Amino acid sequence: MKSDKKTKKQKGSKDVKAMIVKQGERSVHLDVMAKDWYKALCEEIQSTVTETVYQAQQSILDGKLSIGEAINKQKTHIPVTELVKYLAVDLKCSERDLWYCSKFSEDYKKIKKEIDANKSMSWNKVKLLLTDPKGKNRKPCAHPKF
Repeated sequence: MKSDKKTKKQKGSKDVKAMIVKQGERSVHLDVMAKDWYKALCEEIQSTVTETVYQAQQSILDGKLSIGEAINKQKTHIPVTELVKYLAVDLKCSERDLWYCSKFSEDYKKIKKEIDANKSMSWNKVKLLLTDPKGKNRKPCAHPKF
């Protein structure tokens, strides 16, 4: 008997049961999800995921800022336009992304408050801030809220 049956209620429900059916065995009904230890484990894992994503996004922003600072330090030697083109070819990376890094370095002090206020600021959100700082052309997110 091979089957993957699970019964669940909506997210956030406390009375959720999981049915586990193993091949060659009779189905065994477990009330695992109602156990306190299981709830604590779920909370611990979710907290770890949230913190890891936050740290990863912060690390990306730190790296992008460092790249922008390194590019902008060379303005005295070569125009940024030419430098970004050469770097994109030699590093096999996006010219546009290098431009955003440069702009991020220049405008960092202006947008730092908004970055600090938003715990999960991604690089894509920062790029939106750089291109549309006042949010005039932003559309609301069409994704359903959970």
